[in-house]
Amino acid sequence: MSYSWDPKDDVEVQWQKWSEANPVTEMPDVDFDMVKEQTIKDLQFVSQMDVKEYTLYQKWCEVQERYPFVTVNDLWEGETKVLEDEKQRRAIQEVKTNIWNPKNVDDYMKLEPELIYANKQDDLPELWT
Repeated sequence: MSYSWDPKDDVEVQWQKWSEANPVTEMPDVDFDMVKEQTIKDLQFVSQMDVKEYTLYQKWCEVQERYPFVTVNDLWEGETKVLEDEKQRRAIQEVKTNIWNPKNVDDYMKLEPELIYANKQDDLPELWT
């Protein structure tokens, strides 16, 4: 049986469907006091943020999880952090070069938009995402 998520289901129904599709053979040992303490600590940390800062923090956490870094030693630059996956590293570098960064208020007049169909080329859907 595979789990299928239905947005009309309430949380209990979703949990039941998921539990049936993913049976647990052995319950892991959980230190509930540690989980409670960590949850309180996390909530205290984020409760000090306004909405913008919290949203930015969540996005930062997502990026850290999705794009893991490794520390490398470079002869000229010393110790630096780089993306673990070379393909992701190249994609992010290309995206960074495509970000428009105006130098003065009238720079928008120099823009020349170009429509590119992302599904026609292999790397564009990933860059768009």
